[in-house]
Amino acid sequence: MEIVITAVVALSAGVLLGIWLNGRAHRAAEVQSAGAFARLAAEALQKNSDQLERLAEARLATATQQVESQSIQREERMKTIVAPLREKLDTLQTATQNLEKNREGAYADLKAKLESLQRATQQLDQDSRALSNTLRGSAQAQGRWGEMVLRNVAELAHMTEHCDFDVQASVEGGRADMLVRIPGGGVIPVDAKAPLDAFNAACNALDPKEQEEHFNRHALSLKKHVQDLKRRDYAKAFGGHTDITVLFLPSDALLSAAWRSAPELQEDALKSGILITTPVTLVALLRTVALYWKQHQLSEKAKEMVDEAVELHDRLRIFAEHLEAMGRGLNGAVSSYNKAVGSYEKRLLPNGVAIQKMAALNAKVLPELNEIDELPRSFENDAR
Repeated sequence: MEIVITAVVALSAGVLLGIWLNGRAHRAAEVQSAGAFARLAAEALQKNSDQLERLAEARLATATQQVESQSIQREERMKTIVAPLREKLDTLQTATQNLEKNREGAYADLKAKLESLQRATQQLDQDSRALSNTLRGSAQAQGRWGEMVLRNVAELAHMTEHCDFDVQASVEGGRADMLVRIPGGGVIPVDAKAPLDAFNAACNALDPKEQEEHFNRHALSLKKHVQDLKRRDYAKAFGGHTDITVLFLPSDALLSAAWRSAPELQEDALKSGILITTPVTLVALLRTVALYWKQHQLSEKAKEMVDEAVELHDRLRIFAEHLEAMGRGLNGAVSSYNKAVGSYEKRLLPNGVAIQKMAALNAKVLPELNEIDELPRSFENDAR
């Protein structure tokens, strides 16, 4: 803008100069001609043009320097601002790379575990299907399954030492699957049942009404087992120390399904002396009996300690009697010894000294004997 203004001023000056020169030309027409005027105007314009060009170049150089300086300053400020940000970005990139590596490792491990779990699930599903097919419709297989679970429960409760599975005695209509021995010689009979037919039919039924009918049939089946155990009276047949027989179901679902149709089942069974248990409740019962066994063992050990103490007391008494008799013997021996020493000093020693002097014997002098003043301590004195 300043350059434009300067050019306008220069042009205006040139015009004024031309007017002034033109006036003088009119006053001195005899000296100068039109050609001289033209030269002067051209020189003035050339001079102003050179000045304007130099001024424009100076202004352009100054502006260029200012722009370059400002550009350098902006670069420095940008470096100051961008450097920490670049460091943060580098750190973030490194962390992202590490996270990606860890994620890949975790995904690989998770994939392996999921594949292992999938294989285990498939195997479990196959085993479950095989077990279901084996148990379906086979009362003997169901009974063996119930007995197997019963053994596992006894092992879980650490009661195999006090449980008999090879039950020899039986009653009319069957025999118990396990006898739980209790302290004092009593037993708790346990009979395992696995009524799966109606239960499986109920689980596979799609119609709610049909399912309810199967559940009712399942509850009736359990009630029949309770009546059979009541009739057999295992508790009386195996000793009569307890008035209860345990009906064991190898699955909690079997009892829950029966309660759905017959909530009074457990109460009625208890009135008949039958306790219906599942793995959870039987473990609790066996652990309670195990606690009784521990208390019984502690009581037996305490009794053994008392018996040992009584026997030790008797032996100490006998030893004290022998020791007392020995003391009495020592007292008699000391008394006899002191009497012999007195006789030796009074009767024998003087004669021996006299004989040695008269015969001028070159022999050892007869020794002097001292009486024993201390006597054995008496038990009675110590007791007082």
